[in-house]
Amino acid sequence: MKKKLGMLQQEQIEIGLENGLAKEVIALYGKPCFNFLQMQEMRIALESGIPPQYVKKHFKKRIGHEEMERMRKEYEPKEKAFSLKPYYAMFIASIALVIALLGYAYYAISHPLEIIFTQDEVILQQNDPFIPTQYIAEYTEGAKLKILHEPDTSILGEQIAVYCIEKGRNSCQKSLHILVKEKGSDIDVLMRRGN
Repeated sequence: MKKKLGMLQQEQIEIGLENGLAKEVIALYGKPCFNFLQMQEMRIALESGIPPQYVKKHFKKRIGHEEMERMRKEYEPKEKAFSLKPYYAMFIASIALVIALLGYAYYAISHPLEIIFTQDEVILQQNDPFIPTQYIAEYTEGAKLKILHEPDTSILGEQIAVYCIEKGRNSCQKSLHILVKEKGSDIDVLMRRGN
């Protein structure tokens, strides 16, 4: 007559399946000759990465669960010390990333992007062309210049021109105030006096 597994023994098999152990691996401990405590120790050993060959060779039915636990714990530190290596590599990579980001931040702070205009405010006549580069005295060398917003000189009044420079991942925006006046206003008088 073949001995059947008890409820607690069957539970150890189910836990092994739920935790992803292969059926061939569970077959090492899923036998009626092991009590549920022995089965539990064997399952924990296999789940913690102890090779099935080691469990098959050393975890015998004549060994009590306390002795199996001691053997498992003796074996685990060797495996855990080895398995921690990826964590050390991740830790070192994280530190290297932080150092690189700090270096990048230091460079960005110590080498800020800058736009310097020829004047604080530009006065244009209605419908005169707006030439963005005409009002820049200088900007950070090697940076790419973009005009994000140009004034509409057909509209009278105060407006802004928004300039942007980019270098790598850094960018800087600066606004130039534009005053669009009607033709024949004060600006014409000032221009005639200058001639």
